[in-house]
Amino acid sequence: MPTTDYADNAVVSEYAKLPPLNKFITYPALLTLLEPKEGMVILDAGCGPGHLTRAIAEQGARVIGVDRSIAMLSYALRHNHIPFRTQYHIGDISVMRTVGDSSIDATIMNMTTINIEEREKFYATFQQLERVLQPGAPLLFTDLASSFWESEVATQGRMLVDGQIYDIDLPLPGGKVLPVNDVFWSRATYADALSQAGLELENVVDLLPGSGTTAELGRFLTTPRQCLYAARKP
Repeated sequence: MPTTDYADNAVVSEYAKLPPLNKFITYPALLTLLEPKEGMVILDAGCGPGHLTRAIAEQGARVIGVDRSIAMLSYALRHNHIPFRTQYHIGDISVMRTVGDSSIDATIMNMTTINIEEREKFYATFQQLERVLQPGAPLLFTDLASSFWESEVATQGRMLVDGQIYDIDLPLPGGKVLPVNDVFWSRATYADALSQAGLELENVVDLLPGSGTTAELGRFLTTPRQCLYAARKP
């Protein structure tokens, strides 16, 4: 089973609808920890349609968005109302030739690693992120929460296996869902990849909403769907 095809314009069109999960939970958590401001250069690794890229730029920072999907970047460029503080690069973040060494003040990745199928590329991604970060700079990234992975996969009658692809439903506005195929990476594998890249894992927290209604978020008001990893380059 391959991961979701983000080159498919129909998938991009659905995915680009900002899910309540991002609006009320993920983005506020990332932005609070990130504290973007004028003078900072921030990397959005796996930026997709650019929602988070633009949200960061609106707070004054300069943002570089990198994604391997031309369709996603085309959407991001069409909806970019802050071109003077954002730039988009097409590319694989496990290689990232367009971003210089120690040139980034902070990096964020929102639900990006769940699309990396190969273990070698997974580890190479964190090595590249270490390369581009300045000393002392933070890396913030999200994945599905362990409890959510376990409950979703259990309903499929399957066991969680590191590096395997699973069917997951992405909630969209209006009560719709977008079926996607995501890769499971364990917390132990994340810790190992960070350590091998020379990055220090500082914290992992499950995310719950700071706002939003029952109609918008449903069971995610009390059951975490995502977790946030905070790491740093020494």
